[in-house]
Amino acid sequence: MFTTTTTTTEDNSSSSDWKFVVFHYVCPSLGVLISTALYMAPLRDLKRCLQKGTLGFSSTTNTTRTETTTTGSGGGAQQQQQQQQQQLNPVPWAVMNGNCLGWLIYAHLARDPFILASNLPGILVSTYLNIGASKLQYLQAMEDDKEEERKRNVQLQQQVQQQQQQQTTQTTTDIIINEDEDAASERTIMTANIAVQTKIWSSDITVTPQDKLWLQILLLWICIVVVVLWILPICFHTSRQRTKQTIGLFVNINLLFFYGAPLQTMQTVVTTRCSDSIHTPTVLLNCINAAFWAAYGIVAVHDVVVYGPNGLGLILGLIQAFLCCVYPKTTTSTTTVYPSSSSSSSSLRQPLLLETRTIDDEHTTTTTTPLVLQGTDDDDEQQQQQQQAADGTSY
Repeated sequence: MFTTTTTTTEDNSSSSDWKFVVFHYVCPSLGVLISTALYMAPLRDLKRCLQKGTLGFSSTTNTTRTETTTTGSGGGAQQQQQQQQQQLNPVPWAVMNGNCLGWLIYAHLARDPFILASNLPGILVSTYLNIGASKLQYLQAMEDDKEEERKRNVQLQQQVQQQQQQQTTQTTTDIIINEDEDAASERTIMTANIAVQTKIWSSDITVTPQDKLWLQILLLWICIVVVVLWILPICFHTSRQRTKQTIGLFVNINLLFFYGAPLQTMQTVVTTRCSDSIHTPTVLLNCINAAFWAAYGIVAVHDVVVYGPNGLGLILGLIQAFLCCVYPKTTTSTTTVYPSSSSSSSSLRQPLLLETRTIDDEHTTTTTTPLVLQGTDDDDEQQQQQQQAADGTSY
């Protein structure tokens, strides 16, 4: 009897140790890795935007397939292109920076190394993302002002040309008057250029919207740190536990801005009955990440600040995954048929087909457009030589 009790106790201890390792170390460690991967997800898109100098970019996928007919002369290659226009929204990056800063403060108060490790990469990456977005917005503002300046100069030049055309039908006195008007028009152009240059260097352009939002969020967190960590403990002698709970409350309030994006996305999916706006790999990673952190918060640290927002994030992720199953994605592809090098010159003038397909799980819509490729001069000369040879053979 004593031996049986001892064996049962050892089994329970072994099971308890296994659960302790999983929930105290494995779950938060995997959460750190997945969180870092999620933070770095926008870096590739930002790199594309920086190369183009704008927040909008196009994603294109090309595939090529070669086909040959039974005669061997009508072979060709099919090139499929899938192109999608995307526009980056940099607002969540500013919120991400403030969110990571708040979690770093909370990790210090809670003495939690896993929360600290998961948010250190986040604050570095979000800082880089905000700097990149500010650069792109500044470049866009410069381009808009250059376009405005160009349009204004074109209008003024048109006015000057109209005045010069009127000079041919006027007397000498009128010509002198028109010369004075031309001088006045040139002064107007110079004044307009100076005005545009002044606007380019105004504070409306040098301080971009991303800069304003980022600085406002950082200023808000600085005020929170000063009040909660210094003023309240000195004036009201608040405990460390109370201070930690207050910071955790503000962190969760900051997270509400993150949850606004999935809610808006879900509304778009239900309205359009299409889940193209949901990035499925990101949703899956978010669900796995939230599950790890929720398990860590419930079992290991028993902290509602940890498992509360992550549990809500897990629920939102599962809802988005369900919407992806209910409303399938739509795929649009364009197929262009190009003749092979072995095809004859006459086939170059035959109408080819430009085919566009929109495919989902229920319907397939196909649009076919004739495409005519013109032959080159060498092809024309070769065709004439063949025709002359055929005429000579007929005689």
